[in-house]
Amino acid sequence: MKMWKNLDIENRYKFGFDYLALIIFAVIMIPNIFWTLVPAKNDYLRIESITPVVDLIGSIFQVIFIAALCFINPKKKSKNGTLLIASWCCIIFYLIVWIFYYIGIGNKISMTLALSVAPCVAFLLYEFCVKNYFAILPTIVFTTCHIIFAVVNFII
Repeated sequence: MKMWKNLDIENRYKFGFDYLALIIFAVIMIPNIFWTLVPAKNDYLRIESITPVVDLIGSIFQVIFIAALCFINPKKKSKNGTLLIASWCCIIFYLIVWIFYYIGIGNKISMTLALSVAPCVAFLLYEFCVKNYFAILPTIVFTTCHIIFAVVNFII
């Protein structure tokens, strides 16, 4: 319990709801939902994963970081405009890459890495933007799993 006391969590964070975090999550998930419902012409992403344990760990930490991002908020709210813009730039880039994927533009390696890294960087930038350091560690674990999944399943 001393660790929690040293982190001063009760004085730095509160339970609340961050609508912008939910909007960011929803915008990032829209292409994934679309992909689930409408296969692309050359749909090389639709494979059976050979990293089920990594996928499970990634999914667990995805739920944890989204919950931390949406429901655990810093008491001292201040947004860094530059980081917020950078986060949205990553999201726009991510959406453009999805469009290119459906059109069939781009190579498999760059597309797969872009689709894996861009949303994770967007989340991390937003977490730093709103100073939600509580969400950063689970996001880093998720990001690591997401990249391992992409590299092992599509690149190696």
